[in-house]
Amino acid sequence: MSALFECIKDDHRKIDDLFTRLRDAPADDLRTRERLFTEVKTLLDWHGHAEEAIFYPLLDRLDQGGQTQNKLTSAHKQVDQLLDEMADLAIDDAAFADRLNQVQQMVAQHVKEEEGSVMPQLQSRVSEQDLQEQGEIWTERREITETAATGGGYTGPETRPPPVSPEHRLEDTRP
Repeated sequence: MSALFECIKDDHRKIDDLFTRLRDAPADDLRTRERLFTEVKTLLDWHGHAEEAIFYPLLDRLDQGGQTQNKLTSAHKQVDQLLDEMADLAIDDAAFADRLNQVQQMVAQHVKEEEGSVMPQLQSRVSEQDLQEQGEIWTERREITETAATGGGYTGPETRPPPVSPEHRLEDTRP
């Protein structure tokens, strides 16, 4: 398995764990529930931006029209919209719980598509070296972001990975 796919799947497992912990948190423990929601929102935001900057450019190798990339990016936007709506609701509001259920279902479907369809297709069309390099970029961006969150390093938006520099972007090597 490539380093890039391992990074993405690791985030998927962390997100799923956070959803479970948020759902299982006692209804009257509002502080814990708010903290967990913030963690879910932050990780989903970072992950989505990282996928769009590092992973999704590889999808051009699957389809020239960009349908796969457009579909996955659209799912990110829908999740972002629901998370923004949730941020304006009380954590113990029934509407919050409804939207949380929607987000969790959308993310589960998105993960299923990425891991079950997109990754296997890319595995056969992108060199292991390219996937390894993109995984290293993902890891580097994660470390920069985590350093920023603890008070040092990168000073951009805390939840978003810095953009991939042109020298790290993959060139199309298709025949």
